[in-house]
Amino acid sequence: MNNLSETSNSKIKNKISIVIFIKLMGNIQEKDNRVGVKGGIFIQIEKTHFVSNEVIEGFLHINLEEPFNGHLLIVQFDGIEETRFDYQVLSKNKKKETKKAKETKRFLSVSMPIYDFATSGKQESFVLMPGQWSIPFHVKIAEQLPSSIKYFKSINHNCSIQYSLMAYILPTDLSRMPIQGNQQIFISQYLPKFHDMITKQIENSPLFSCCLTAGSYSLTCMLTQQSFAPTEIINMQIECDTKKFKKKLNKLKIELIENVQMNANVLNQKKEQIVVSKTEIQVNDYLVQTSMAVPSSIACSAEGTIIQISYQIIITPVLDLSCLKANEPLIVPIMIIPTKKMEKNPCVEIPLLNEVQKPENWNPQILKEKKYSDQQSLKIQQLYIEFQEKQNKKLNKTFTTHIDKFEKPTMQLIQ
Repeated sequence: MNNLSETSNSKIKNKISIVIFIKLMGNIQEKDNRVGVKGGIFIQIEKTHFVSNEVIEGFLHINLEEPFNGHLLIVQFDGIEETRFDYQVLSKNKKKETKKAKETKRFLSVSMPIYDFATSGKQESFVLMPGQWSIPFHVKIAEQLPSSIKYFKSINHNCSIQYSLMAYILPTDLSRMPIQGNQQIFISQYLPKFHDMITKQIENSPLFSCCLTAGSYSLTCMLTQQSFAPTEIINMQIECDTKKFKKKLNKLKIELIENVQMNANVLNQKKEQIVVSKTEIQVNDYLVQTSMAVPSSIACSAEGTIIQISYQIIITPVLDLSCLKANEPLIVPIMIIPTKKMEKNPCVEIPLLNEVQKPENWNPQILKEKKYSDQQSLKIQQLYIEFQEKQNKKLNKTFTTHIDKFEKPTMQLIQ
């Protein structure tokens, strides 16, 4: 397979470059009436797995075979959440009924202008003539974007977070088809607050059922880190201070808990708390050291707008006194993060780079990306939203759009 690395910079030129080429076909009619024209955009990147604060860099390779009424080249980044679950309600005769909930929400929608082919003259009447062009682009991934996930328990109980990188030359008539290309990518979120050592402490004062005190004890758990990948070992150091406790603390029950919350249609909500792994250890000394392996098939942590997946280690003392009331456990929050070797994890689907052969007689003009002010970028964002609404209307697609949480900044174009 031939590739387009001939036009890339030194970073990309010596590596295998696989790109995508989407060809949009349309009837050859008068230029003002045509729905689509022959042409497409290759999106060339080196990989599809990126992490928070990383820069996506690559090339947009444009092949236009017919005149096109449009001039503005943009890179668009979308994040889509989907939830699907069953829930129960009480019917009029007070019987439980099972209903289905489903929602698709676009939580990220950012348009970044790259190049304007209409350098002079009236933009509304501008016609882009056939040609071939290559232009670099650089996009920084914001820290607050949640990890890509695929959480599946059944066909009626699942959720996902997915990202798409797209390139468009927008048509002057926004109801027409654009020149376009796309590539799915995978994002791993790394939060600084989960990188450091963590120490959590709790003090309990158990009571007999007759309200007599048994003194108090404290538990302190220390982890050298808070973020862990599947198959990684969680090493824990637990201090059990029982000097003021009149009874005996025999064991500690340790559980790795997965909390899943899915929302749909505002009012419907599904919450689950799942014990992923558990163990019990004897307490024979003030200092207890133990470990627990993270399962290989675990879902990654995610903090979306309608999907939240979080994890915690819960340490519960096991007291050799049935007459004592239950004690508050020690809770240590942790984060499960993706790794580059997660192909066998059913909760992770890292997209492949799309394959394509380069067009015949490929000899593109090399362009430089242009700089745009914040005000210009905002206008282009609004233009894309209008274009998107018209395209979705034609395809009878509906999305709930909510971008407030990740709006400033979500993605950043590096000039």
